[in-house]
Amino acid sequence: MSISDKDLQRMIEFMDNHETRLRRLETQEIGVGVLGTGMTLIQELTPTGATADFTSIPSTYRHLQLRWIAKSDLNGYTPTISLTYNADSGSSYWATYHIGLLAWSGSDIHSVNAESSGPAASIALGQIPGILGEEDESFGWGIADINYYTISIYKSLLVHSGTNDEVRDNARTFLASGRWDSTATINQITISMTAGQDFVTPTTFSLYGIS
Repeated sequence: MSISDKDLQRMIEFMDNHETRLRRLETQEIGVGVLGTGMTLIQELTPTGATADFTSIPSTYRHLQLRWIAKSDLNGYTPTISLTYNADSGSSYWATYHIGLLAWSGSDIHSVNAESSGPAASIALGQIPGILGEEDESFGWGIADINYYTISIYKSLLVHSGTNDEVRDNARTFLASGRWDSTATINQITISMTAGQDFVTPTTFSLYGIS
């Protein structure tokens, strides 16, 4: 049985197309694998006191990411949680904050603020609900990215968090960009509130390493 030139050409084109599709599938599978293994849970904390403290953070990753859901036992409204590195509570931090507030009754607000007129003792991660008038299931949430935490440069922080204030009928979105004026490798991260407040269960802070 002979094969014409045209049939042979079609067969070659079919095999080439098939090989191309296989390569695409292999690339997609490799990509999924990389994404699936590139982010590793280092530690997860469920604090019931005033602080959540990640210690002995390994230096084997490229970046860090912090995720949380949180609530305070404050008998009041939307307390702020803050972050420090390596137990440094000195005036080593700079940040700017963008706060967007959507009010169901009253005026909406958008404001841009600095930490203070100079360096501060921490960087704010945003507001979380207190217990005054809030539903038990109402928690604040957020993500913070810490890039290149082992390189000898000043360390950066990018925050996106939010919460609902059900008593005062508003929803808040909090964006922040901050810097720690230290070239040290980050080996400890502490999240805290004003003294006299404690976190409410099931507050959870999860720290991930990114390859």
